[in-house]
Amino acid sequence: MEALDTLSMAPPGSMSLATQVGGHGGVMSDASGSIVMKPATTREIAFYQLLSSAPNPARPTASSTINPSDVQQGPTTKYERLSQRQLLGELKRFLPRFYGTLRLEGQVGREGGVTPVGETPESIVLQNLSAPYVRPCILDIKLGTVLYDRDASEEKKARMEKRAKEGTSFETGVRMTGFQNWDPVRKEMIVTDKAYGYALTVDRLPEGFAKFFPIPGQNQTSDEVEPARAVQSEEAEPVVQEGQVPVEAGSSSADYTNITHATTSSRPTDAYKHSLIRVLRALHRSISDLYALLDRLEIRFIGASLLIVYEGDPEALETAWKIVDEEEKKDGSTGFGLLDKVPPRRRRANDGAPDHDHERDDTDDDEDNDADEEEDETRPRPFTARIIDFAHTRLVHGEGKDVGFLKGLETVLRLIEGRLNELESSR
Repeated sequence: MEALDTLSMAPPGSMSLATQVGGHGGVMSDASGSIVMKPATTREIAFYQLLSSAPNPARPTASSTINPSDVQQGPTTKYERLSQRQLLGELKRFLPRFYGTLRLEGQVGREGGVTPVGETPESIVLQNLSAPYVRPCILDIKLGTVLYDRDASEEKKARMEKRAKEGTSFETGVRMTGFQNWDPVRKEMIVTDKAYGYALTVDRLPEGFAKFFPIPGQNQTSDEVEPARAVQSEEAEPVVQEGQVPVEAGSSSADYTNITHATTSSRPTDAYKHSLIRVLRALHRSISDLYALLDRLEIRFIGASLLIVYEGDPEALETAWKIVDEEEKKDGSTGFGLLDKVPPRRRRANDGAPDHDHERDDTDDDEDNDADEEEDETRPRPFTARIIDFAHTRLVHGEGKDVGFLKGLETVLRLIEGRLNELESSR
């Protein structure tokens, strides 16, 4: 898709983003559902623009991907020789694509006239991460142990420290903000709002993760209240609204082996369970790669989230994995490189290397690159993992890595490992 630079009008047919499960309101989508428009602070806009000027990363191959065990062994050599600017370029693989900014300055009337709407915040225009999915299962995880910016007032610092300690953020670097997942047996989208995440304790985080990666036809039992569900028919579009779902509670056990399920008469297929296990394994590898990158990058993410999306439709998920396998056979990548790739910028003639310096302006190359991006954004995908929300993100040269954010990623990796063990032991 061609970069938008700055627009003064929202595209015709824009509407509230139907698949938003966390964050603030006001996020819009265009009629096609391919882009989102999110009100943004000056700092967030500057951060995206900074990354746009950074060199594009090399596409991962089998020899360059991270082994999950490397996270426990320490930083890998993959990023050790890269400068901070090059690391920012690598970070682009883990963010939604940025197309530009938009400011709504007026509304078009029936006769074509424009009515000013007053001061409105500038918005960033991003790739809609849920667009390629038939039934997008989406989880927003707030990462980090510090929930306030360095220039926050003392009153706000105290308030946010209290909130972090009362919830799961301070101890684990993780808070499950909200999620939705598709039940292919009942043909309904199950939506869990942020109240559930606030109610979770540290020892119940595995329970929350099991709810997001359920086995079809099975739902966790609750010792406290009946499970709350947002039910939608197969034909309905999933709509997430703050406060529409009651708080959902569950077992207080942190041991994955002690999580029980209420099983319906419809048993999950082995094929779907195998596909879900593949999602978790690949997700673990992708987040391990992100961890290794951020272990070298001098940055602070305050209030940023990890957004995880996977395909909830069993047939579509199987198809997506077949596409990954075919791409892997064709170009020798691991498949994980396909999922995280950033389409290359223009290339110099004959050398096959990305042209980070923009020395060549070739219209044909631009058109080919746009076509590659559009194909990549519409190709069925098994899963996506991206960092979002950078209103309080800043580079901190000389201050080292973000320990609290990395702690959150470590927690996510352990949760994935726990869910994997549970699913694999039940095969």
